[in-house]
Amino acid sequence: MKSRFLLFIALALSLSTFAQITIKSTDFTVKVGDTLKVRPVTKASLAAIPAFKTGGNQTWDFSKLPFENFYYYDPILKANNPSYPTASFTITSSASLGAIVIPTIRYFEKSASSYKDLGFTNVYLKQSLQNVTGSNKDTLYLPNTEIKYTDTWFSFPMSFGGNKSDKWVQNRPYALTIAAFGLSKTPGNVKTTITANKSVVAWGKIILPDFKNKGKSVTYSTIVQINQTTTVDSVFLAGAPAPIALLQAFGLSQGQQGGNSYFEAFIPGFKTYAVQGELNQNMKAIDLVVSLESGFIPGESVGLKDVAEQIETEVFPNPSKNGEFNLRFEKATSKDWSVKIYDLSGRQIAQNVVTGKGEINHQLLIKEGGGTYFYALFNENQQFITNGILLIN
Repeated sequence: MKSRFLLFIALALSLSTFAQITIKSTDFTVKVGDTLKVRPVTKASLAAIPAFKTGGNQTWDFSKLPFENFYYYDPILKANNPSYPTASFTITSSASLGAIVIPTIRYFEKSASSYKDLGFTNVYLKQSLQNVTGSNKDTLYLPNTEIKYTDTWFSFPMSFGGNKSDKWVQNRPYALTIAAFGLSKTPGNVKTTITANKSVVAWGKIILPDFKNKGKSVTYSTIVQINQTTTVDSVFLAGAPAPIALLQAFGLSQGQQGGNSYFEAFIPGFKTYAVQGELNQNMKAIDLVVSLESGFIPGESVGLKDVAEQIETEVFPNPSKNGEFNLRFEKATSKDWSVKIYDLSGRQIAQNVVTGKGEINHQLLIKEGGGTYFYALFNENQQFITNGILLIN
């Protein structure tokens, strides 16, 4: 899916000034049985989005963008093909051969160290070539075929500066019936060599709209990964390179190059990316989708759908030398507040009850030792307010 990227000047919050984000496998909570829902931004607002840039301690504000009113649904199902690992799951997708879109089932596998694309199965398709050859008797056959490869989408832990490069080959079989070329269901294949580079190039704060509470927004700590893919196609017919005249009829050429570039913003505890968008050659986003999936931490039922009022918080000193932090927030309307603290694995290690209105100052204490921790603030109704990072040197 595609998306658009809006980048604003860095926001000087003490929570993100010193600490960068790290995403572990346990923070990436997509699993068998999930349904992924996203909301796309309107095409009309594309021109307002600046070019993407890399670096730390940034702020990306998507809260004021106009979004479409519909969702995409991609059911995550158990893989029923015994040739794929039992740990894998599938997601509906599509592949293309020239201008023809092929329905597919794609297979993914998540482990403690990576999230991998294992290949796909083409659904059988018989395509008329009348628009290409002028004859309704000419056809392109695409068989129901497994196409296996391994592409590591994410390497865990994901943090600023991490990178991964994969290279693999997809072989997509087909058969042609074209009278003018003397072809009668003649088999062939498209060999596509793919190189994919993934780099975690930015981190900071991301501001997303609260679709449940119109006009409000929510701020998260996030990291951003850029995925850049290049492809080279080689087309064969009956085991030999396809004739030039045939390739020209389809608008193809041997060694034809392609590719794309897109970004993904990740928030700990979201089932999948929080925001995704495709970038053009000038690193400017050409569309954008926001994930509507909830879950700040595995096992918690909070997220964009459940956020209440957004309150700016300040934590200092951050980093701390002894695990003692001061939490300050104001414009508070609730009477009671809960502050939950988690380690990087998503395990809740502490919970504090805070009472008061107006400006509130509260001391947090972490006894777990040096490292990176998360905190989350909830109101008296246990609605999520905001989150941030606590760093102990």
